[in-house]
Amino acid sequence: MNTNSFTTTVFVVWIVNSILATLLNVFILNWDSMPGAKANDMMGFADFSFIYLGALVFSVFFTLIFVKGHEGKGIAEGVRYGLYVGLLIYLTEFLINSGTTTMPANLLWGYHFGMMAISVVMGIAAAALYKPAT
Repeated sequence: MNTNSFTTTVFVVWIVNSILATLLNVFILNWDSMPGAKANDMMGFADFSFIYLGALVFSVFFTLIFVKGHEGKGIAEGVRYGLYVGLLIYLTEFLINSGTTTMPANLLWGYHFGMMAISVVMGIAAAALYKPAT
């Protein structure tokens, strides 16, 4: 494994994940409108720290799994990988949450399928950035 390339890829995947997930959840889905949700203006530094720390941990493992199966097939490999990860996590979570939550349908659909799309973008970023050791 190319450690420098891995570290750079993790960082960029984390930034992509953080920016796009923030845009989706705060500005597009507006979670503040959900009954019982903690309003963004009530969230403190610790709340946001855990959110972005979780995104960093996700990005490390997302990239690590990509690197271990890296075949060097370009952007298409990243799209496929991001789609597989998105389906694994967000489609299964969508199905489970559909039967177990009172979340409004627009938030349920928007979050899970939005995050699936973000997963594909992260896969593209990983495929574009990671270069194996020579």
